[in-house]
Amino acid sequence: MRSPSGLAIIITLMLLVDFYIFQGLKTVSNPVSAKAKIIIYSIFWAFSLLSIIGLIVFVNTDAQFMGKKNTNLFICRNHGFVFGKTLCSCFSGNR
Repeated sequence: MRSPSGLAIIITLMLLVDFYIFQGLKTVSNPVSAKAKIIIYSIFWAFSLLSIIGLIVFVNTDAQFMGKKNTNLFICRNHGFVFGKTLCSCFSGNR
């Protein structure tokens, strides 16, 4: 995980899931106004980018930099966010 190739693979997988979920989000938010769409899309991509930037910072810093409590909080939040999007992509089939 701490190797550059492992990090690139994880980030690529995260982005692929993000784009897949974003397509579903675009479909669901189709009937809302243009201003609401911009807000929804911005919030989605802000969380996605924060997750990826946080992963990069986490991998490239020492263990003592954030402390155990903050490290556990980051890991739980990031894994929960990615797991939620992955679970959503598993159950969003074409109907």
